[in-house]
Amino acid sequence: MNKHLNKLVVAFILAWAVVIFGLNYKSSDVEPAIPKQKEVTMNSNAEIVAAIKKSAPLKYVIVTNAKVVKLLTDDKNGPLHQRWIMEIENGLTITVFHNVNIAERVPLTEGSYVTVAGELEYGDKWKDPIMHWTHEDPQGRRKAGYVIFNGTTYGHATGP
Repeated sequence: MNKHLNKLVVAFILAWAVVIFGLNYKSSDVEPAIPKQKEVTMNSNAEIVAAIKKSAPLKYVIVTNAKVVKLLTDDKNGPLHQRWIMEIENGLTITVFHNVNIAERVPLTEGSYVTVAGELEYGDKWKDPIMHWTHEDPQGRRKAGYVIFNGTTYGHATGP
């Protein structure tokens, strides 16, 4: 009988330990599955161009006063993306993929100027650099991107 009582006491203690751990557990205590991005905010478009030419690692950038040189058809592979090509400096162009399932479509025209914040990717995978995540991340794992056109901010509820 004593052994049975000891087993019950141990089981009771273990059950309480699980309950207490569960009450103190927060999902924020666990690192997200996506690795933290290197957050780089360039001070000028010239710095972005230099970093791309050196193949320096970039993640989050803000491109200012970029000229929209070509409006592209929407990318319908997966979530719907508005696409355009913008020129930032010395003829360097970046293709922007702006998710219109998450953010409003930007009423761009060729020849207009925009400021775009988001993730920049380049390298063997892409012919030219691309920019995406130009909106808030619904899961909050990335810094929010945005597009500013004619004084209106798209993709970020609170602006830059």
